[in-house]
Amino acid sequence: MSQRTGTKLLTAQERPTVRALLGLPIPPEELTPPPADKTQPDHHVWERTHDSAAAKDAFATELKAALKTAIDDQEPAIQRKENARSIDLRSLLPAAAAAREIVDAYFADWTRTAALPASLLNTRQHFSFTVDGDAPTIVSMADLPTRTRLRWTTEPANVIGFLMGTDGPRAVATRHSFHHENGAPEESAFYQQAVVEPFLAAHRDALIRYEKFVMSMTDPNTARVFIAPWVPDWKATETELTSAAVAQKKWTIFANLVHEYIHVLQHPLLPTATGRSVVVREGICEYLAVQVVRHVGTWSDEQLTDLNKRIVGAGNFRASRSWLTGYTATEEYRSYVDRVTQAIQTVGVNAIYAAFFQGHTEFLGTAVGHGGRQFALPAVATAAGGIRRLPFPAASGRRGHDWISRGTAIPAPRFAELNADVELTLAQGFVDDGLDLQVSVPDFRAHRVLTFDGVSETWEQIAAQNGTSVSDLLAINNPDDKLPPLEDLALEWLLVRDI
Repeated sequence: MSQRTGTKLLTAQERPTVRALLGLPIPPEELTPPPADKTQPDHHVWERTHDSAAAKDAFATELKAALKTAIDDQEPAIQRKENARSIDLRSLLPAAAAAREIVDAYFADWTRTAALPASLLNTRQHFSFTVDGDAPTIVSMADLPTRTRLRWTTEPANVIGFLMGTDGPRAVATRHSFHHENGAPEESAFYQQAVVEPFLAAHRDALIRYEKFVMSMTDPNTARVFIAPWVPDWKATETELTSAAVAQKKWTIFANLVHEYIHVLQHPLLPTATGRSVVVREGICEYLAVQVVRHVGTWSDEQLTDLNKRIVGAGNFRASRSWLTGYTATEEYRSYVDRVTQAIQTVGVNAIYAAFFQGHTEFLGTAVGHGGRQFALPAVATAAGGIRRLPFPAASGRRGHDWISRGTAIPAPRFAELNADVELTLAQGFVDDGLDLQVSVPDFRAHRVLTFDGVSETWEQIAAQNGTSVSDLLAINNPDDKLPPLEDLALEWLLVRDI
């Protein structure tokens, strides 16, 4: 079994579902005009059903009310935090170190095979959680002076974007077929002018207050996390080591630090490739954090006792095994995780791991091109017999297509039969991104050679990702000894066995 087991490039029928679930950008060509082909998604439903000023005003009023309710629902918890004691951030350092160690070990097979620049590898290698100095990596959300100095506060307008993913506003948007992130231009303009700007003018202070007391965040570029340190049930008569509430809070922060440290490991191509989708950024990260915490719940009693000492200190309180094995997404991320979980039914779980840690977002139907910009990956066709076609592999050297039969051991007559409807003569020239020429190659899949900041994947990394060997990759892709150097194959496709 390889890291690519179950992954696939998406068909025209699958792309709209995955795109909608993950909040990915919609290709401009799909936005205008409305599709004549009724099997394709129609991105103009909201525009047609809200074609009058009255309809638009009514919807804006409903959506702004839902946003206000989302803030008001948190007010009791916010007030409790305002009057609560806070944990000393220094006491969290052992839990933070444990979170990093566990995450690194759990995802090691994925992260060590990613193509990354030396500067980023160095940052990860020498990363440590700190709370002091000019550049602390754990910062309290309540510490506005430090956050301001570090230039890490969320613009109130972006808090509105976060609120749009919570249950109430999301339900209103869904009911009206409204897409604030990846909809038609009319929707984006309406969202900014009729929702964001007036809501911001009326509720700026409430949005800043919400960000401070409700949200946590991370900066993957500096490996810095911002956490909520308040413990509302910490009694004045208790010390940090005698309070069950503090112990529970520390375990909760441990789970939060797992989430935030996973952000540190995300591949730098991910934000651009996915249009900085909050569903991808937070939903996938929290989905992965849940897997880690549940994994901890399978540890032996001795292992959990040792971990509890690191997290809680000398206290007697510990997280229950049932809490760990049954751990679920936090409330603010639950809807995003639900969408990721639904997307997995189409793309497969390995696609989520490959996209997040290695930048292989092609399995989500989106990618970064040679110009460093996001583009929607063209759909793959399905040939007779349900065979999912592949982008034409490594055509840089005008190699034709005969080499495919030799490399894959598919007899030439059989290959020609499988691709009788394909203009194989096009393979004599350069095939841009491979997807304007697709071929049927049973029992094989395609691997897109990634590059970032001048660093390309190596043969060893590609082999490890696909559960094969370098020698097998070369035997398949270079039987004519005409394959260009790997560094010249950036964003082209190789053939690998589908195992």
